Amino acid sequence: MLSIRATERILIIGDTHIPACHPDYLDFVSRVRDEYDLTTHIHVGDVTDWQSASFHEHDPDLTSPGDELELIRSAIQPWAEEFPDLFISEGNHCKIPARRLKAAGLPKAFLKDANELYGTPAGWVWEPNYIQFELECGMPVVVQHSFAASLNAGKHKLRSESVVAGHHHSQAGVVWNTDTRYRRFFLATGCGVDHNHPAFDYGKNGICNIVSHGCGIIIDGAAYHIPMFLDEDGRWNGKVP
Repeated sequence: MLSIRATERILIIGDTHIPACHPDYLDFVSRVRDEYDLTTHIHVGDVTDWQSASFHEHDPDLTSPGDELELIRSAIQPWAEEFPDLFISEGNHCKIPARRLKAAGLPKAFLKDANELYGTPAGWVWEPNYIQFELECGMPVVVQHSFAASLNAGKHKLRSESVVAGHHHSQAGVVWNTDTRYRRFFLATGCGVDHNHPAFDYGKNGICNIVSHGCGIIIDGAAYHIPMFLDEDGRWNGKVP
């Protein structure tokens, strides 16, 4: 667990799956940050995709691990420039290289530090479990890549903290629970993937192509989903709600 000191104006970036990220998602979340004056930046996980090393059956028409690494290194640089300080709750795709090492019987020491591997700045803090912080009202918040199968299930799993999660690309929105002390929320961020990318063809019956693009924000204790609306060509319409 990583405990951080967060401001009261927080941006939560959804799954990006670089290099299979939507071409407009970086512009979108940058505009959201600026429009709402968000000063703490957190990534909900699955920063990278690693379809080439996935435990799913590999598509021979897609890239090799070496080629995908080069694509990641190139595509991640604009993100590093735009967000030099970023807290990351690692997702299952982020962990694929380490899982592959373990499956091969090799120690984690064989894998470089993520910032060294991808050429990202020291301000990127990668947390393998979850990120926790406390809002000004005293409410603890946990950012965890995968938490529940749906918004409704997430609401009923809430205990003493509010939760932010990603992972399910079609899930986005906020539900609330209230007790005698706090109003607790479950925020599903949505995501920023390119749903037409062949990396997502593994989805059963095309479920990976059902996508809710967007991100999450927390301002003064309240959580919101900010949708990224696409035009008929599948590009962001340039508007921040």
